[in-house]
Amino acid sequence: SSAGTALVGKSLGEKDPKKASDYIEVVTHVSTWLSIFLIAFFFGLRHVLPTFFSDDPEVIRGSALAFMVVLFGIYSQNKRTVLSGCLRGAGDVRYIAMVSLISVAITRPLLTWLFCYPLNQAFPMLALSFCGQWVSFDLESILRSRLMQWRVKQGAWAHIKV
Repeated sequence: SSAGTALVGKSLGEKDPKKASDYIEVVTHVSTWLSIFLIAFFFGLRHVLPTFFSDDPEVIRGSALAFMVVLFGIYSQNKRTVLSGCLRGAGDVRYIAMVSLISVAITRPLLTWLFCYPLNQAFPMLALSFCGQWVSFDLESILRSRLMQWRVKQGAWAHIKV
């Protein structure tokens, strides 16, 4: 994210939107490979990491399940972070702020409540008490990632006057 912010801002300061677009592509690819590494790391250690905090087999099973759910959101979360940084470097901070405000203040809390309470009570076999908040994290991350990707593809960010 920081690299994207700096490189896109520098490129646009040099009046080279093509170079900025190329940097966005590069930092997105780096983010993808880091996401793959993190997914593999947490998948491999999903049963080990909870043992640092508890010996209770139920907690370990629930935590391993939560790790599996979180794995689905790592890629979109990292991509969202990188694209937000790139848009920030282009000066498109109003869009990022509005998406973040709606997402963090409305979408994520509502989804978390929905998954952890009514859906957990309706479907107790899904163990949403352990992973409902992570399902909401995944869905919100995917939504924000898609919104940032859509904004980048629009291309208006390359013409913002700072």
